[in-house]
Amino acid sequence: MFVFILAAWPIYNAITEGAKREIDSTKLAMARKINESVRSEVMSQKFQDVADAVGANTTFSPLADRFYTKAKLDVLDFQKKYKDFELTVEGRVDETRNSVLHFKAAVTWRDYKNQPHPPETLFFMMVKP
Repeated sequence: MFVFILAAWPIYNAITEGAKREIDSTKLAMARKINESVRSEVMSQKFQDVADAVGANTTFSPLADRFYTKAKLDVLDFQKKYKDFELTVEGRVDETRNSVLHFKAAVTWRDYKNQPHPPETLFFMMVKP
């Protein structure tokens, strides 16, 4: 029996490591999907509405989640399975032109070794028409 356990242990480790890495791949894919959803939702808003929410901040500050409600719901749904999944969205006005808004969407989670995974970040901008 002891010999069987010694022989089976490396196989068990290989299978569990593969499953853990697959979870990381799933989280990465979902993070990218959510970031794209944030970009799409924010860009579909009226410039003036978003500009009013950003204000005169030239440094990144949190953006109200009313501008990306579907992405926020996707995160809440994904958190039912993976509790460590978080989304932050920040915006700022361009330092030289108030007709340009900059945004940063970032999704964070912990990897299979329970270490913080580098955030999956998407930068984008909105220009006044």
